[in-house]
Amino acid sequence: MTIHALWIISKAGGLVFSRSYSDALPQLPVNTILTLAGILHGIHAITARLTPSPATSNQNQNQGPASGSTGGLESFEAEGWGGKVFLTPTGRWKGEGGE
Repeated sequence: MTIHALWIISKAGGLVFSRSYSDALPQLPVNTILTLAGILHGIHAITARLTPSPATSNQNQNQGPASGSTGGLESFEAEGWGGKVFLTPTGRWKGEGGE
């Protein structure tokens, strides 16, 4: 997989770092990158809450993903394009897009 862009998004959803590594794709305006980063953060947060976790009793059924599970969006694909999400130990996550 070729990496065309790297975004680092803070735990709060703010874009910390953005860099394009490809001249083959048109440059996105900064506002578009900020919007897409916010959308990806929101989707990741929602899917992390939807990730099923094994419940051992009625008390922990509403506590979200099991300990050690990252949950949430891990990758996404479209025709000729896709991306992966990597969670970091610092609480930030990186989104990489490529073919």
